[in-house]
Amino acid sequence: MATSFASSLLPSLTEALSHNRQQQFRRLAKQMVRISLVIAAAATAGLIALMPEINFFSVR
Repeated sequence: MATSFASSLLPSLTEALSHNRQQQFRRLAKQMVRISLVIAAAATAGLIALMPEINFFSVR
C-alpha cells in the first residue's frame, strides 16, 4: 500500500526531472519517502500488535 501511494508521485517526479527543476524534484522525493515510511511504520505496528493472536492460533 505504501509503495502504491508513493508511486502516485512518480509522474510529478518525472516531470520535475525532465524540466530540470532540481528543487521540486528533491521536495517530491523527500515527500515520497516520508509517506512510505509513515505507512510502513503504521503497518509494522499493526502486525506487531496482531502477532500474539496470530501465533496463538497457529500453535493450536
